[in-house]
Amino acid sequence: MAAKRVAGALAKQFVAFTLVGLAGLGVDAGVFVLLTGTFLWSIALARTVSVCGSVFTTWILNRAITFAAHRSPRRGLEFVRYATVQAAGLVVNIGVFALFLWLVPALRQTPLVPLVFGAAAGFAFNFVVMRTLVFRGRAACGG
Repeated sequence: MAAKRVAGALAKQFVAFTLVGLAGLGVDAGVFVLLTGTFLWSIALARTVSVCGSVFTTWILNRAITFAAHRSPRRGLEFVRYATVQAAGLVVNIGVFALFLWLVPALRQTPLVPLVFGAAAGFAFNFVVMRTLVFRGRAACGG
């Protein structure tokens, strides 16, 4: 019975994390299009700002929805951990993408395939690490 409850809670967290990630993608894409299309910003600068907005948005939403019962009262420290995990997840994402291209050169003809595997690896990494290191609850943060 307890295992079923834990599995159900984990599934709800996973779905919420996925939906929050999609909201973050919306912020990222929306801000990027606005800055490059309307304000004629450079791609690099626009993407830097849009990714930062996405990370901040997903932190707020994950804190309020996905991991509400496990958030830290020390918001600043939690955000630093969150942003660090996001950066590490990006490294995993790009690393898996590059590894696929290196191991299977034929995939260079269809780079969307390794992109999807990289994104999935980064997503899985972020979910697991967010649950264990970022949103640990009050007891684990000394708060």
